[in-house]
Amino acid sequence: MTSYWFDPSSPSPIKKTIPLPVPKEDEVLLKVLAAGICHSDVGLFDPDDVLHKYLATGTWICGHEGAGEIVSLGSSVNTTHPSLKVGTYAAVYGPNACFKPDCLACSHGNDNICDKASWYGLGSGGSWADYMVVRADSIVPVPGTPETIPPSVVAISTDAILTPYHALKHSCNIQPGQTVLMFGVGGLGLHAVSIAKSLLGARVVACDLKDTSLEQAKTLGADYISKPADLQAYLAENKIVVDFAVDFVGTQGTFEACYAAIRPAGTIHIAGLMGKELNALPTITMFKDLTLKTAFWGNKSELGEILEALAGEKLKVLVQERPMSEVPQLLRESAAGKIKNRIAVIPDALFAAKQ
Repeated sequence: MTSYWFDPSSPSPIKKTIPLPVPKEDEVLLKVLAAGICHSDVGLFDPDDVLHKYLATGTWICGHEGAGEIVSLGSSVNTTHPSLKVGTYAAVYGPNACFKPDCLACSHGNDNICDKASWYGLGSGGSWADYMVVRADSIVPVPGTPETIPPSVVAISTDAILTPYHALKHSCNIQPGQTVLMFGVGGLGLHAVSIAKSLLGARVVACDLKDTSLEQAKTLGADYISKPADLQAYLAENKIVVDFAVDFVGTQGTFEACYAAIRPAGTIHIAGLMGKELNALPTITMFKDLTLKTAFWGNKSELGEILEALAGEKLKVLVQERPMSEVPQLLRESAAGKIKNRIAVIPDALFAAKQ
């Protein structure tokens, strides 16, 4: 099968043809129908990026967002996970937590931060391949078919939608009628707009440098749109009080813009990874009585909630599809800021069959 590998010595994924993997007793073999591309994948191949430095200890198949169809089961799966069958349409829960009852994270519903996890596509074999093996514990069945919920949508749901969903619903606990500033409406920020409007009932201010991104945010339900340079005047002119500011960029400049926009006793949530570090002076944040939050990815039950929302057509998603062979090119385009929407790659034979 064709696969695309991370190697710390290579500036881009390495294409390899390898034998079809065989699932262990607690695993399933998944035929990959779609796999997402994320900005984290760009950082993975940047020697100066924290993610690269953290994970540059081996080689593995890339791709931490995946959707597919189960084609074989490990020997114990029928007993431990009777709902999983050959033919089950499934999403891959990328954090791949241990789910053991004695795990401090998993036992409290925080499987997204399990310290025993081996993340798919970010340390262990991922979805940039024709097939992948997945622990049955990390499989989330899709309440639909590839025709009703396209694999590209399911694939990006495992991170591009799960991450902002976890941040907005779990971390920030946003309530109907509250106002949220989404600073940076790229892949994560755009879907945060849709989540906040469609699922949480919030008012949304979308802020971005790009007119195209702002236009897309409007189509996903943003109540207000503004360029960063105009944001303060825009908020004042429209008498908008920002309860939550979510920074999907994560640089010092965007953090400070969020600080300037947020109301006293409001919350700033850092979701972006663009900056190497952020400086928050205690005297400044204390003066405004702010809450600063962060979150990582999302948990398995939340992925199930997202898939149910998609099945009920309660959530709008924007995704482009490209053949998997274009992965190296797409990473270069993403690094250069040329990607308009979230991208899902499809194994070449399946992509050609769709054309």
